Amino acid sequence: MYKYNNYSTILTTIFLFISIFQVLYGAPLSESDKLIVADHHRRWRLEAVPEPNSPIQQLTWNTTIEAEIQAHIDGCAKDSSPGALFGLYSEWKSSSSLSFSLNKTLKSVIDLAPTYDWPNKACLPGKQCTPYLAAMSNASRSFACAKSTKCGLLKTVFLCSYYPAGALPGVDPYKQKVVAPTPTPTTTPKPTTTPAPTTTPTPTTTPKPTTTPTPTTTPTPTTTPKPTTTPAPTVPPTPSPTPAPHPNETDWRTKGILPPVRRQANCGSCWAFGSVAVIESRYILKNGGDPNLLDLSEQQAVGCFPYGCQGGAVWRVFNGLLESGIQYEVDQPYLADNGTCTDNPIKPHIKWSSWNYIPATKDAIIQELKNGPVAAYLATRDTAWSNYKSGIANCQPIHTDTNHVIDVIGYNPVQDYWIIRNSWGSSWGLGGSMLLNASNDNCLMLKYRPAVVHF
Repeated sequence: MYKYNNYSTILTTIFLFISIFQVLYGAPLSESDKLIVADHHRRWRLEAVPEPNSPIQQLTWNTTIEAEIQAHIDGCAKDSSPGALFGLYSEWKSSSSLSFSLNKTLKSVIDLAPTYDWPNKACLPGKQCTPYLAAMSNASRSFACAKSTKCGLLKTVFLCSYYPAGALPGVDPYKQKVVAPTPTPTTTPKPTTTPAPTTTPTPTTTPKPTTTPTPTTTPTPTTTPKPTTTPAPTVPPTPSPTPAPHPNETDWRTKGILPPVRRQANCGSCWAFGSVAVIESRYILKNGGDPNLLDLSEQQAVGCFPYGCQGGAVWRVFNGLLESGIQYEVDQPYLADNGTCTDNPIKPHIKWSSWNYIPATKDAIIQELKNGPVAAYLATRDTAWSNYKSGIANCQPIHTDTNHVIDVIGYNPVQDYWIIRNSWGSSWGLGGSMLLNASNDNCLMLKYRPAVVHF
């Protein structure tokens, strides 16, 4: 009986402790909490060290982001939020056990400032500075944070997301103020006597040109004998002028740099195929070679990054394989299945030097196309895609989000259409490609930022 009462007391104490914890720390952020979060961000940006070249943009609280990330962490998802996966947000997340301190959590972010290496535009070796970069990026204009205790006993998850995304590889969070060094003044020695000024030398006189020699007499040309009759001259036909190409017209299908059209089969790996095709084509564009002989491994991306055949993001391939590079298809063949993550460092890899997003605007994509194909997101839940065979396709205005990754390989300014390359095999569409109406954005290609790699 004593033991039972003792255990009962212990269980009651634990229950009370958990209840108190839930009361104190379990609720989502209160309005006063949000003010604290916003005030920290305001002060970080006002008091930034090193000093910015111009004031850093102040952030506004975004209730749409707040709702999205609250649902995300309440669902106990271990990966980044959907907005971050699609490159829409940059974000950071903190998990703590037992007591949670909002102020300490926020302070831990700005305390990461010394771990950013400004000269090399990267975190110091072995350091994690991404939360600082996300919070301080001058590219972002709005943000929100959320808190949840639904995913573990006495565990608190805190997440902040920023829009548009900053914290890009190789990009400073803001521009530093450049202070010109003050030169050390040289001491002018005081002469005992004022020296006579040195005489300014007389400039040398430009010599007169030598007299132009009298040219030798031009010999009298021999007289062409006069024909008895003057034949009528043959008038050549006036050639029709070749029209100059439009400065914004691009079609990489005609340049010999595109690999063969691939087929992703029954696996949601469009993100891997779209990314790898850009790597392949831009590698050929930079280094030359036969694009039919270059076949890189989509399976490496599918097997090594979260969700695999259930979906993914372009940035995971471009950034996640930046250091190691990507293997050839022959060394890791496509399975149309998640498989396992394998990367044999002994096998040859192809590496790129950097990658970046480009603005999700029509003009920005048109300009970037001049440098090579672009990986982009769009919506394909439409008969314009399922039934496409030829002509200029036009999506219906029914889409609310994207679900597919393709490569933009050209633009025709005369008829205003994109040239799209898909990963559904060469029997689909125009040999695996599509002409897509660019006069509207019904397919939502401009919703998320496209991306490219550089060699």
